[in-house]
Amino acid sequence: MKLRSLLPFTLIMLLPGCKKEETPSAHAHEEVHTVDLRLKFVFTYGTHSYEIGSEYTDVAGRIYRLEQIRFLLSDLDVVNDDLEVLATYPAVNLLVDASNPSNDFAIGSLTAGHLHQIRYNIGLAPALNAADPSTAAAPLDDASMHWGMGAGQGYWFLVLEGQVDSDNSGTLDGSDSDFFIRCGTDGLLRSGWAMMHTEVPDGGTHTVETEVDVEKLMATVDVMNNLTAMGNQPINVQLMDSLAANFHESH
Repeated sequence: MKLRSLLPFTLIMLLPGCKKEETPSAHAHEEVHTVDLRLKFVFTYGTHSYEIGSEYTDVAGRIYRLEQIRFLLSDLDVVNDDLEVLATYPAVNLLVDASNPSNDFAIGSLTAGHLHQIRYNIGLAPALNAADPSTAAAPLDDASMHWGMGAGQGYWFLVLEGQVDSDNSGTLDGSDSDFFIRCGTDGLLRSGWAMMHTEVPDGGTHTVETEVDVEKLMATVDVMNNLTAMGNQPINVQLMDSLAANFHESH
């Protein structure tokens, strides 16, 4: 009788311990390591790789090609699964260029266990956007990414240039129109991220890759009706939103 009466009490005492062991923290035993973090951008067009100068058809059915795709990123940080900031890189600014065969950038040293995202601004925050390119460090010293060479005039966050089949002949030649789209102003600042969701390796270099899908970027653009667009016109807003959605949706 005495043994039988103790059995329920013993089971009650054991159950909470069993439950706790069955639901451990997802990263409770992660090891902290230090690596040199890099971020690489890979240009694609839908399901295949993209090469600058390739010909495609826009939303209106006209052939076009992009001869330049460039955009600025800034204010990078790294977060874990709980969106806790593990490291920030305020001095790192990136100029991503589709004509660059690598687009592989050194971000800095990182000491952590599990990584979730590298987050960044697409464009520049107002204080940085007002900097003087003549005294700025690379890549913000690039005059072609600025409205003018004076401080306070602002940078272009996204630059697209190319040619469109303006006579609708079905081919691109010297008689067709060039187009120039430059997105800028503080109001066009957007955010994006590159997903990692991985453990930090034990030393060395850790490169995170993220895609830039040109098909998604240009999906709703009528190139012929937007041969020149500077600043924050409707097509500029549309393209900045598409670039931001591109990063959010790709991962």
